[in-house]
Amino acid sequence: MNSLTVTILAGGEGKRMQSSLPKVLHLFKGKPMLVRIVETVRQLEPTKIIIVTGKFHDIIQACLLKYIRINDITFVQQPEPKGTGHAILCCLPDYKDAEKVLIVNGDMPLMNYETLKKIVEQDSDISVLTANFENPTGYGRAIINKRGDLLQIIEEKDCSDSEKSITLINTGIYCIHSIYLNEFIPKIDNENAQQEYYLTDIIKLLKNRFIPVKTIQLEKNENIYVSGVNTKNELTQLEECSL
Repeated sequence: MNSLTVTILAGGEGKRMQSSLPKVLHLFKGKPMLVRIVETVRQLEPTKIIIVTGKFHDIIQACLLKYIRINDITFVQQPEPKGTGHAILCCLPDYKDAEKVLIVNGDMPLMNYETLKKIVEQDSDISVLTANFENPTGYGRAIINKRGDLLQIIEEKDCSDSEKSITLINTGIYCIHSIYLNEFIPKIDNENAQQEYYLTDIIKLLKNRFIPVKTIQLEKNENIYVSGVNTKNELTQLEECSL
């Protein structure tokens, strides 16, 4: 894992939290969610940690400084919230010497080392962590073939009614060799319901080049580790579930 670069996406505005505080800084069991995630990814001993921030850049940096050292963290500011694909585009200059890049979201407070280790240690240039959720609402749906290769990820707002019934979801955790990020991220467009640049669209581009994308599916009892938070109610529920 010595050649690993970790990128934490923390640039979202989190409007559904209905708070002036950035979503990733909301407390989970007394500690900001983002702080918990930094502490977790440090266990992987990466060569570099990148945190993508947006308009709350200064607030996030100041908050982290109160809890942890940040001298080993590279902060990349996404000037406008144009989607996860655009967030990674902003990081490409910092992937110059990278090999494997682990990409995670900043709003999964129960994310743990063992779960991340599963995807990082895969013998694959491109892996995506998936899970079966009884209630997949809010998550992108993962389309796979019989071999378990990922064919497509469809964001919920772009799903048809039949696609919404799919329970295999994209957790938003990826491990991708930087070669593919550098080649394909600049080719992602924003032709979708949100008019955003989706990181998940890299899957279609890879498929068109016959490059396989491996999926690692979590066991049902591991789903809690990749549960994201979008509202204060979800935050409270997740805290209660983890007691």
